[in-house]
Amino acid sequence: MKLFILLIISILIISCNNQKKEIVLSDKPKEVINYIPKPFKNAQGKMGYLLSKDTLIPPIYDSTEEFIMNIGVIMNKNKYGVVNLEGKLVLKPEFEAVRPNLTPYSKTDNVMIVQKLNKDALISSNGDTLISFGKYDYITEFLHGCAGVSRNKKYGFINTLGQEICPIKYDKGTDEAFVWSIAMIARISGSKKYYGFLDTMGKVLVYPWYEDVGRFGSEGLVKVRYFNRGYGFIDYNGNEAIPFMYDDAFDFNYGYAEVNIGAEKSKYFKDLRVGGRWGMINTKGEIVVPIEYATPTGARNALR
Repeated sequence: MKLFILLIISILIISCNNQKKEIVLSDKPKEVINYIPKPFKNAQGKMGYLLSKDTLIPPIYDSTEEFIMNIGVIMNKNKYGVVNLEGKLVLKPEFEAVRPNLTPYSKTDNVMIVQKLNKDALISSNGDTLISFGKYDYITEFLHGCAGVSRNKKYGFINTLGQEICPIKYDKGTDEAFVWSIAMIARISGSKKYYGFLDTMGKVLVYPWYEDVGRFGSEGLVKVRYFNRGYGFIDYNGNEAIPFMYDDAFDFNYGYAEVNIGAEKSKYFKDLRVGGRWGMINTKGEIVVPIEYATPTGARNALR
């Protein structure tokens, strides 16, 4: 009896499977196909893109790069262009470089910087020009939806729509990348340079009046040197979080920072400070490793 039941079930399963229509790639609407084409090379050394065993984009290029969303960079005769997921040319291979946004958060972030005659332009993934060649001297890589730009030796930032999020007015030394959605800005006054911080909306969080700054970390604090008061730490709003009482310091890392008392400017290197003793503090400014070590590494190791 059991054998008979198993036989009936097997017949039903086979019958159902035979009635199913095999779904192939061409049966699916293009807008719902979920795939990421992979570069491949044929026997003649030409490259295209491959999905499983189906060739999506014929191997007719000298080089292909991994897709970033729907941007695939291709190269022929040392000139770069772009194809989309359907294999259609968005940009002919006529550029010296094509740099897609490597950190797109949405479709509007899916842009690319192209270079011709050493000038940069910003192009959408559809091939529309957002920023023309020559508007800026250069455009940096995007990070957190923003990129640095330069014009006439002044610096500022744009978003992925090509809009300026702040005036192009800052001096050399302005950071080209946003870390924790914050970038460093600089201004020159006389022979000195001062630093501050700006967010991705273009709002100045900290006016550039510090002689030296580090980078914000997950603790929300950054080291700064304020004229002759030494090093201390401020928060995102520029508020003093840890007093300016140290002669040198490192940024916070995993909740602790190396601090120094007694360091002096190097006679040979402008931005280097030497000597003194090192210890460790926590984000409350409490000394957790005595300031008695010859090197910051020694102080960090003493914490373990």
